[in-house]
Amino acid sequence: MPEPTTAPAGRLVHVAHLRSMRAVLYRVPFTDRDLAQQLADAWSAEHDGDSTVEDWARADWAATGPGGVAAIRTALPDSVVVYSATIVIDPDGTRRVHRDSATAWDFQKDAWTTRDAEWRSERRPGLHKRVEGQARGTDKDDVETAFELATAEAVDRYANPARYGDDQG
Repeated sequence: MPEPTTAPAGRLVHVAHLRSMRAVLYRVPFTDRDLAQQLADAWSAEHDGDSTVEDWARADWAATGPGGVAAIRTALPDSVVVYSATIVIDPDGTRRVHRDSATAWDFQKDAWTTRDAEWRSERRPGLHKRVEGQARGTDKDDVETAFELATAEAVDRYANPARYGDDQG
């Protein structure tokens, strides 16, 4: 993930408040109001939110803003389209598959990736102990190939919990 560029000294910081369903998910500070507005507009176009830009005194952001002065950006964040596919196998063997794609920004630590594809499987904790397989990445075809591997392992994990240590506790 690229590091934010440290901003030159100025009196105001323009903070994009990125919302989804009325909750502020991220606050991203900029030296340039137009860049903050571009990010807010792009975010709002993809999410169910009314993102806004708010001006902060630089000293206030330095004292209380996430990341302080080092987080202030002079350019738009990097973004990529991340493809994902998930299979969930319920305890009764019912399988549900979900495929999606979404823009991920470099400040979204859980969503951001630069990998073509990665995959995993796991037995989820909790009462139902569902088995899940997931693939995600920036290359749609590679994600589909990885999803085949994740699905195969999830099906095997469902059928053979002891092989994966899923029968413990």
